[in-house]
Amino acid sequence: MKILGTPLKEYIQAVGTPLLLVSLITVVQLPLFLLEFYPRTAIDPLGLLKIVFVGWAGWIVVRRHKFSLKQTTVVGLMLFMATIWFLPLVLFSFPSSPFVPRILILVIVIIINLSIYILVAIFGGWLARRVGG
Repeated sequence: MKILGTPLKEYIQAVGTPLLLVSLITVVQLPLFLLEFYPRTAIDPLGLLKIVFVGWAGWIVVRRHKFSLKQTTVVGLMLFMATIWFLPLVLFSFPSSPFVPRILILVIVIIINLSIYILVAIFGGWLARRVGG
């Protein structure tokens, strides 16, 4: 199957290491959240580390594999898909609001996180272009 002119297999090969690292961090985060050993703050240290790996993945695919910036959107989506299962589990551990249904909050959180992953992957690719010449 081709996405933006590149086979899916090539995407997977290009982002293999960042994909593995983002997945491992997500697996580590889950028990920490559920056992309440993890800070529930606006600044999530492991989440920030995942974002660094997303930017690195954008850098790798543009620099090493000669992908276009359009193709970095697919990279951001792939890395987001590795973590999407984590969002509902964590979100439902927070107290509910009487005014906003949890499913609406979940949809909003998914859209925001997906946007962040894609934008950071594009930014990493853009940096690779600017620095790499």
